Amino acid sequence: MDTIPLHSDRTTHSPQRRCSVVIPVYNEEEVIPELIDRLQAAWDQTPAVHWQVIFVDDGSRDRSAELIRARSVEDPRIALVRLSRNFGHQAAITAGLNHVEADAALIMDADLQDPPEVIPDLVREWLAGGQIVIAQRLSRKDRGWRGLAFRLYHQSIHWVNDFKITAQAGIFGLIAQPALGHIVSLSEHNRFLPGLRDWVGFERRIVHYHRDERAAGTPKQSFKNLLRYALDGIFSFSYKPLRLLAYGGIASLLCGMGLALMRVFQVAAGQPWNGIDGTSLLAALLICQGLQLLALGVISQYLARVCDEVRARPMFLVKETLGLSPAPAQANEQRRAA
Repeated sequence: MDTIPLHSDRTTHSPQRRCSVVIPVYNEEEVIPELIDRLQAAWDQTPAVHWQVIFVDDGSRDRSAELIRARSVEDPRIALVRLSRNFGHQAAITAGLNHVEADAALIMDADLQDPPEVIPDLVREWLAGGQIVIAQRLSRKDRGWRGLAFRLYHQSIHWVNDFKITAQAGIFGLIAQPALGHIVSLSEHNRFLPGLRDWVGFERRIVHYHRDERAAGTPKQSFKNLLRYALDGIFSFSYKPLRLLAYGGIASLLCGMGLALMRVFQVAAGQPWNGIDGTSLLAALLICQGLQLLALGVISQYLARVCDEVRARPMFLVKETLGLSPAPAQANEQRRAA
């Protein structure tokens, strides 16, 4: 794949930097008005940067798109990308990034768990030289099984992955050119943005914050979607599960050979051979079958991702745009397909 050129001269000659905020939206009509108000207030604190918000409606069935459209009439800095259906969180983010023409993209969720009041801190680190600014959580207020699952995931991600990914960090953060262009150009379909953001390198900065509770409504990410997100974070950046299976197979083989040799020595020493009872045989078969199915399941996760890349289907389809030019998205998609 050809490497994309480094940042254009626009940033060095323009007296004012430009930043686009990319926000995926799925049935968030309860929080849209407050979100836009708080975004506007946050950007009022950064007059040195010209900003724009790109909302990506990921097939919402409520009035999210209508509310965004109405606010865009009042403020032309608000833009909208509508996908033809629900393609998922990471695909919606990718669709938004494909429409970014600015010097940087700031990515956040719409549920206000990532507070817009942190934006000035992220921008300040960018203007100070950081090309990738990561918002790292000091605490989070998720409760129940979600809170437990997130804690377990972030505690284990470092151990599982071969590649070091910033702990306690989601999509919330800022990516400047040329790092942004490199991330957009990556062709993989099972995208895990926190991992890709660390993988590209460049000058990184960290901003700490406390993750809030959802402002309104209910979480839109189901357990199935969260599990897929977690698996993408593991299988896209680690071969350790395959190595663990190989180590397990070797250990199982050695144990089996050791037991066989022990039994041979016992019989040679005069201990009577009583044969193998049915219960022991059944247990051994179930253990072996379980290990084989587990191994096949892990391998199938890698093969499924290979199939997705071979099919080369687009990650998303855009239904319409408002306040944006389709040209950048088309160029980015062509570059990714090259």
